[in-house]
Amino acid sequence: MSHAVTYSNSPQPFTFVVSGLISVLAFLVPASSVNYPSTLYYSAIALVFMGLFALLIRTQAHPLSKFEKIMMATWVVYPAFTALDLWFRTGWIWIEFQEPSRFLLVLPIFLMVRRYGISDSAIRWGVFVGAAVAGSYALYQKQMLGINRPGGGTSGLIAAFGDISLILGVMSLALFQPLWRNQKWWASVALLALGLGVIGS
Repeated sequence: MSHAVTYSNSPQPFTFVVSGLISVLAFLVPASSVNYPSTLYYSAIALVFMGLFALLIRTQAHPLSKFEKIMMATWVVYPAFTALDLWFRTGWIWIEFQEPSRFLLVLPIFLMVRRYGISDSAIRWGVFVGAAVAGSYALYQKQMLGINRPGGGTSGLIAAFGDISLILGVMSLALFQPLWRNQKWWASVALLALGLGVIGS
């Protein structure tokens, strides 16, 4: 299991367990992102609460780099601008802030992953499984059920099903690319995921 660099001085077994749990959830989110909404939502909620809890645990962390600070700022700017616009222009409407506010949920997850690490393989194969499920389910609907435009997914919207499928396919191509620089056969795995993602789209 390959892990990102971590900066925690927490006990090694604790760090290993937390990193493993993060990796399992990171696998489930993309793998279930097309047709298993309950799995997706519970996994995402678990990551958010774990991130918030991790903020309460006092462990020494490496200072944020300039790039990391800029990246985190971009996640705050959009919801902050939306909140100000709603407050001063149209009046506060929670449903209008619901989508932008989700960027804020990334912050505790990012800080937790940065501290405890995550498996690159878990993300890679989670995205692959998500693309494979999307393409296979689309083929099943088209060929077996005779549905002209396959759909489904976490939102129930046909367009969202296609968009998520395509994103998963492209992400698979990007995530497997470092592997095929050393072993060319990994390119076939990446292209399979891309093809299935395109089919789903």
